[in-house]
Amino acid sequence: MGPAGRENLRLLGELDGYDFEEHFAASTAPTLLARLQNDILDRVARSEPDPTLACDGSLQVLACPGIRRELEVVAAEIWRCLRTTPDLRCNDIAVIVPESRKDAYLSQVSAVFAESRDLPHHVVDLPLAGGHRLGEAAHMLLDLPFSSFSRKELVPLVTHPSLMARFPEARPRTGCASSTS
Repeated sequence: MGPAGRENLRLLGELDGYDFEEHFAASTAPTLLARLQNDILDRVARSEPDPTLACDGSLQVLACPGIRRELEVVAAEIWRCLRTTPDLRCNDIAVIVPESRKDAYLSQVSAVFAESRDLPHHVVDLPLAGGHRLGEAAHMLLDLPFSSFSRKELVPLVTHPSLMARFPEARPRTGCASSTS
């Protein structure tokens, strides 16, 4: 919502005595990327390119024949940035893919980044349960309040490897233990 949203939040904050602190400031860097960011922030539409801004490498658009090649180029660019920027770390970099093509990208990103000299990465948009033991345990825990707390529902949860890992000395027993009174 840009400036209109900021002004609305500022006015609402004044009703409560909230001290509004501006976090989205226009960049003063004379780069093509900074200009684009400022135009988005200020909602400026340009029909003609600005002749004063040269292609400075801060913004690149690359045509690739397929998703795999696109990911290879991204991996190479990440390595280049890591080599040329001393304070940059892998966890400072995010690769965002279009939601409509998410499955196609996510199915290849780990393999491509591994082939690119084991580029460290972490995929955060994978389905929670699909083959992941921790996700499976999380689903079981979330379903627990809506269950009847029967043995059939509780035993798989309490003996789940993800939960059992917290208590290495515990061992699940098979069968029922008989109690004597």
